[in-house]
Amino acid sequence: MLKNLEGDLSNLNTDENIKWIKKVIESEIGHQEIEVQKLNDEQSDLLKQSKNLKVHKNQLWRVIENDNDQILQLVVPEADRRKIIEFNHSSILC
Repeated sequence: MLKNLEGDLSNLNTDENIKWIKKVIESEIGHQEIEVQKLNDEQSDLLKQSKNLKVHKNQLWRVIENDNDQILQLVVPEADRRKIIEFNHSSILC
């Protein structure tokens, strides 16, 4: 599915919130340097989840522990979420 959407997910590497949290995760920005009151809603949500986020091949992933399994979920910018939902619903109907 992701291959079919690749061209439409242009914000994966350009979204400012995702670029910001990647810097936090990769320790380019220290947690003590973050002014929480200046964060937007998405940055605040990503920061709360930062212990469960990882960067792999320049993509941001959420790691979900489920019993003995580890599930990786691609973190998609808010601007692209509707595209994915519409694609999934339209591909079911085809």
